[in-house]
Amino acid sequence: MMSLSGQSFASRNEALQFYGAAALLVAAFWLLISDGAFNGPVAIMVLAGVVLGAKRGELLWRETRWRTFVGIWLCFWIPMLVSLVDAIEIGRAVKTAAAYLRFPLLAAFVFLVLRRWPRLADWILVGVVGGASFMAVDMLWQYWNGYDLFGTPVWADGRATGPTANNKIGLVMGVLFPVMLETAYRHGRCWWPALLPLLLVIPAVVFSGQRGGWVALLVGGVVWAVVRLLPRGVSKLRRRLVIVALALALVLPFILVQLAPANSRLGQSARIFEGDVASINYALSGRLGYYRVSWHLFRENWINGIGPRGYRFALEQRPELLEMTRLAPYTEVFHGTHPHSSVLEIASETGVIGLLGYLLALGWLMVVLWRSRSKPAAAWLLAALVALSPLNISLAIYGTYYSHLIFYALLLGLAWPDAESELRPAPP
Repeated sequence: MMSLSGQSFASRNEALQFYGAAALLVAAFWLLISDGAFNGPVAIMVLAGVVLGAKRGELLWRETRWRTFVGIWLCFWIPMLVSLVDAIEIGRAVKTAAAYLRFPLLAAFVFLVLRRWPRLADWILVGVVGGASFMAVDMLWQYWNGYDLFGTPVWADGRATGPTANNKIGLVMGVLFPVMLETAYRHGRCWWPALLPLLLVIPAVVFSGQRGGWVALLVGGVVWAVVRLLPRGVSKLRRRLVIVALALALVLPFILVQLAPANSRLGQSARIFEGDVASINYALSGRLGYYRVSWHLFRENWINGIGPRGYRFALEQRPELLEMTRLAPYTEVFHGTHPHSSVLEIASETGVIGLLGYLLALGWLMVVLWRSRSKPAAAWLLAALVALSPLNISLAIYGTYYSHLIFYALLLGLAWPDAESELRPAPP
């Protein structure tokens, strides 16, 4: 059993504050199973961030990592402001830019509570990894039995989505995969149950049929190995982690080839290698039409774009753009809300200014990640990097849902205590 004891409190009120903060920090992740419930704990933390920031703001600005967070956030927010000058739908653009203001306030709360109670990091780790494990069990049960533990059926095509009515949770778990790897790496040698999340999360992401989750899983795993293992030498690998990796390498090909929906999704994806436009568009589920429109919009508004979240309104207001989404082998048009590509979304909605900010943010984050590669924070920074990857073709980077996942992982990585986690097996 994992021990979370060791935190002492001066009063009952302080204890309530500690456990309340822990509950909010974990809930902000796992309420992502719904489209909007995570906004509840986020709103509370934002309000608390306003109060704490007003009282202790000078402490924040002394921290290099706080300034780093604000700098990376500005790489996205400034281009959004510039795009408002001639946004295609000014109301939605202003609302999106205003919504991004929650991230520095949320970060103020997280930074300050983790400085006051460093052991909160252990509670966040247990909550996120434990929550991922439970969600994986629920998804696996749903896949094999048709209904999850709460009675939610699988999608019509057989994909496991857990208790949520959408298929985003596979991507969320894929993005958080480096955190699962880091947990197994740090704690698996002395407490073998720390390896279980790997055995559960990987097949759950596969059965979700969420190809964005597959990509996140692969990219996160490879980059984590490069960042964490190569500098220390292969001889430093934990023996149990190698055994788990080998077992998964043997089992996963069977899962992917033999079982739906993985088999059908892989078959669809493999069509991209046929080379013709129709096959590539089929492999991308009709996304080539989205890409045509977003590229056209970028060429028309290449300096500052059409405004964040303006893609949908461009399709609604200009029938010729909607017609561009009709591309073989599909005969219908696609009423998309975003281009399904982080790079093209940024290019079309915030222009070259947005692309420069995006590249600066990526480079900045990679430098911070490399400098923190031996610290517990590296896993969270890597999760943020995976979410920001140009390979994201699933969710909108300016949307409330995905931007929360990106910036929440980023601020946790920057605010995470430097010392080794104190999580250890409880004494007998």
